[in-house]
Amino acid sequence: VGVVTVDDQYGEDGLREMAAADDRNEFSVPVTARVNASGESAEGAAAAMLAYQPENLGQDASLQQQQQPPQGEQQRGPDAVAIWAYPEQASAVAIALREGGYEGSLYLDAVAADRQFLVGAGGAALAGASMIFTKTLVIDEVIATSPAVAARKNWFSDYSAQFGTYHAFSSFGADAVQLLVEAVNQAGGTDRELLRSVIEVT
Repeated sequence: VGVVTVDDQYGEDGLREMAAADDRNEFSVPVTARVNASGESAEGAAAAMLAYQPENLGQDASLQQQQQPPQGEQQRGPDAVAIWAYPEQASAVAIALREGGYEGSLYLDAVAADRQFLVGAGGAALAGASMIFTKTLVIDEVIATSPAVAARKNWFSDYSAQFGTYHAFSSFGADAVQLLVEAVNQAGGTDRELLRSVIEVT
């Protein structure tokens, strides 16, 4: 698994998390790269991933031969790339990887979630990528089996219709506003101490 992280503290934390996962699981992190906050170094990060050639250490010659790509094709990069970056940088790296011919799996941290998963070149490059996020990100593909899911689908549709796209973290903002409104209604006013008490038991 190759890892691309943004060049700040968040990226450093992500690299440590991936290194810890490397220790706990049966995979390795043989190649890493950084992308700056503006995303201008996305092509360089992608090039570092694409330049990596997997090593078949500890395998016999017959198994190595079986795993070689067909003649005329060249396996490029690690089996998967984890992108630990903000939406713009994650999208830029994914686009650069796909344009460079990378066909492996892409994994993203939840912070990368935003509208680029749905539209444009970013959406195409990230097709099939995996990430951990709330179901709202794909709620248009979910069957409404309860009033809560139906309400979430309606909210998603209304938001997308009004703003032309879906911003992933808007769901959390909507939840926060709803929580405050319900607290004010229950408290019967905006007294800070009373509101705090209501929110804490909600």
